[in-house]
Amino acid sequence: RDLGWTKTEFSSALTLQMLIGIVVGPLAGRVLDRIGPRRMLLIGIIPFAVGLSLLGTTSAAMWHWWTLAAFSSIAAGGVILAAWISGVVQSFDTSRGLAISVCLAGIGLATAIWPPLVAWLVGNLGWRATFPAMAFGWALVLLAHYREREHGCGAHRRCSKGEQR
Repeated sequence: RDLGWTKTEFSSALTLQMLIGIVVGPLAGRVLDRIGPRRMLLIGIIPFAVGLSLLGTTSAAMWHWWTLAAFSSIAAGGVILAAWISGVVQSFDTSRGLAISVCLAGIGLATAIWPPLVAWLVGNLGWRATFPAMAFGWALVLLAHYREREHGCGAHRRCSKGEQR
């Protein structure tokens, strides 16, 4: 409402993001195969968080909204679901199906948590500040999950049977 856009104008950026994702997804998959999931996610969180944060800086000009949406969509290639699944597959020798299922359950959890959280953030921070707040939250989740571990398996090597993460 602040920018005077119709719902169609606002959602046109989502269509643009989906079209860009068709191209970015396979390219990100090639990068994932070359550098591995851990490196890709740790490197990818920076442009992803920046792209998500920048959405809150848009002006009323439609081209500006589309440019920011395009950038955020390209940047999201660094944190694609395939990287998470690949990391799970590489980390588990036994109960791999269960591990993948738990990873995918995160989508359902996020679907349940994000809308009310975003509504709360918008109500308390405003829509512009909500974008960087969401980016910060994603960065915290990713960095906490992939933080360096001094000992044990998981971060740099597979766990053998009976070994704790």
